[in-house]
Amino acid sequence: MVPALTELLPFAAPAAGGFAAAAVAFGGLGALAIRARRRREEARAEEARRLEGILAHAGDGALIFDHDAEAETADACAVRCSRRLAVLLALPEGEAAGFAAVLGALEADDGEALLAPLALLLQQGETFIRTAAAPGCDRVLRITGVRADETGGRFTSVLWFSDITREVEAQAAARRELETLRRDRSRYRAALDALPLPIWLRDDGLDMSFCNMAFARAVGARDPMTARRQGAELIQGASGREGRALAARARAAGDSRQEHEVLAMNGALRHLEIRETPLMPHGQMAVMPSEVKDLAGTVGIALDVTDQQDVRAELSRHDEAHALVLERLGTAIAVFGADQRLRFYNTAFVRLWLLDDAWLDSEPDYGTVLEVLRDRRLLPEVPDFPAYKAEEIALFTDLLEPVEALMHLPGGKTLRRVVAPHPLGGLLLTYEDVTDTLALERSYNTLIDVQAETLNHLREAVAVFDLAGRLKLSNAAFALLWDLPEIRPLPGGADALGSLRFGEVVDFQVRLIADPAERPGFAALMARVFRDREARDGTLNHLGRGLLRWQAAPLADGGMVLSYDSVPMQADVADLAAVLAGGVRSIAGWAEILAHGHYGVLNPRQKAYVDSVRDAAAAADRLLAAVDDLRAPPPRREVPEVVDVHAALSEVLNAVRERAQRREIDLHFDCLPEIGAERLVLTPFERLMGLIFDMALTGAQTGDSVSLAAQREPSGPLTLTVADTGAGWAMEPGGDRAARARFAVIRAYAEAQGWSFQLVTAIGEGTTVTLIR
Repeated sequence: MVPALTELLPFAAPAAGGFAAAAVAFGGLGALAIRARRRREEARAEEARRLEGILAHAGDGALIFDHDAEAETADACAVRCSRRLAVLLALPEGEAAGFAAVLGALEADDGEALLAPLALLLQQGETFIRTAAAPGCDRVLRITGVRADETGGRFTSVLWFSDITREVEAQAAARRELETLRRDRSRYRAALDALPLPIWLRDDGLDMSFCNMAFARAVGARDPMTARRQGAELIQGASGREGRALAARARAAGDSRQEHEVLAMNGALRHLEIRETPLMPHGQMAVMPSEVKDLAGTVGIALDVTDQQDVRAELSRHDEAHALVLERLGTAIAVFGADQRLRFYNTAFVRLWLLDDAWLDSEPDYGTVLEVLRDRRLLPEVPDFPAYKAEEIALFTDLLEPVEALMHLPGGKTLRRVVAPHPLGGLLLTYEDVTDTLALERSYNTLIDVQAETLNHLREAVAVFDLAGRLKLSNAAFALLWDLPEIRPLPGGADALGSLRFGEVVDFQVRLIADPAERPGFAALMARVFRDREARDGTLNHLGRGLLRWQAAPLADGGMVLSYDSVPMQADVADLAAVLAGGVRSIAGWAEILAHGHYGVLNPRQKAYVDSVRDAAAAADRLLAAVDDLRAPPPRREVPEVVDVHAALSEVLNAVRERAQRREIDLHFDCLPEIGAERLVLTPFERLMGLIFDMALTGAQTGDSVSLAAQREPSGPLTLTVADTGAGWAMEPGGDRAARARFAVIRAYAEAQGWSFQLVTAIGEGTTVTLIR
């Protein structure tokens, strides 16, 4: 109901005749009211335009619902979409889009979840916040529902859509990083707990902020948290203040500090090296931000060095023991360090050089020691001492392997010095007085040379074996008898004979036993003789030497000596030889008479027969003469004289030349005139060569040749060789017994004159006889 004008204008009272005036006044008031309403509408429109502009440029999108109190869903509302929301959700309809289009731009589940809180907002004005995804535009939105206005029973509700995509991504990244940090923290904590070393952290107040399980076990706590709660410290003295003091010193110095402690851990005393290290380097504490004050603390670790301490103690004991051993040695020993100063010496060193202990304890350098020794004439005389000193000092840097040398001092003393690089740097020097040793060695070598010379002049073949069965000594006759390898240098200063073993020598012997059936038994016998160290003797039949007698005798040092010699002729055989000699000479005499034609002229065939008889008789006579010489006692033997070898051999060759020409056998002579002289008993030597030529010419046939050669190496032995190209001799058992007997006599006759005799012969391959002296 429109109010009465009098209510609107109380000052207007009715009066008679004033109707017209009242009408005019009323009209004026109406015009005023219309203009006022128009101004209000214009103001509201301006306000609306301003709000629309603000809404259009707002960062968030808005969905505005105009509804009454009965509205429960968006369908009962007038819905307006802001330009920003249309852009956020990429709505094709733009600002004309309705609620259904907005829901369609959201994830289905998110849109469904938005309906219930929207209903409460429309009915009760209940504010809510939801998050929804907009897959079409790859955005995450925060939806905030609020009631914005209520006028005359009409309500304005707004859904604000905020783009929180980056915020959500940042939160997700932060969550991932947080999870990574949590995992890393757990892993690092597990790693630290797994270590057997106690480890701990202190905060800026130097209180324990972290410790691992090893620390907890070391202080007897159940776990690290209990250890921290109890304030436990590895160093327990003075309520743990020593540990905090060590950490404080480390932080003040800005560097690690450590202490060595002996603590009881798990029921045993352990040596620990406790170290505290500041977390922040020195100089950065003053500028450290307050939010990282935890880095003002320290990190601590305890290293169990018990084993190292035990090793050091053991090494110390070994060093003391070694020093004691070196002190008791008779060899003078000195050790100079890498700085060339004396680090160790023993009593023998003091006695040898007559130096003062106090001066040596001052650790003089090597150069000073050399100068002192030179002043006392205790060094070898050298023309340039500074150069000698420089060479000695250069050993500290140049020496790689031990060097041994003899030092001949001016006083006549000789020292053996060994200089070796020390494992820890420097030099190790040892000095041994070998003056008496060298004199004894010279005497011993002289004795050995005399013994060797004596053995080499024995007719018997002799060999000496040591306890291990090595051939230690033998003469030339032994090597020639058994055809052993030539003596030659081997690595290590040994020789071929010295490298042979007893069993190897027996193998050489077995090959030269005439009867193969006897070889296994002889090898077994010799093995038993050496094993049991028993004295035995026996005989064997040698392929080239005939019957030999051998003897084995044990030595006091456990070795064994073996000797071999030809079986001596028995007296009856010698007497028989004397009888035969008379018959041979009678035959030779009659042959000479026939040859000179005392009973008539001989025809050529008869003359050939007589010449053969003469030759055979002469050969037999020489053979018997040799037997007679062999059985003669030494006083009967002639004294040797110096004989020209070339001339003597020429005489030998001339004596057989007529015989060789008669049988059409070629003679060859290979001997240099300057071959020199030899001490010989000429008659036995010529008889020996005649016997050898007898065998050569007997074995040779018409057209064959016999050669005589002589050689001598510089300062070496004289070697004579007689070789023929005849039929050869059967020396094996069952062969030519006469040839074996004749060669046996020739060998014995040659060895009696000091020659080594070698025979090589085979059927169809000729014969070679070699004499060496």
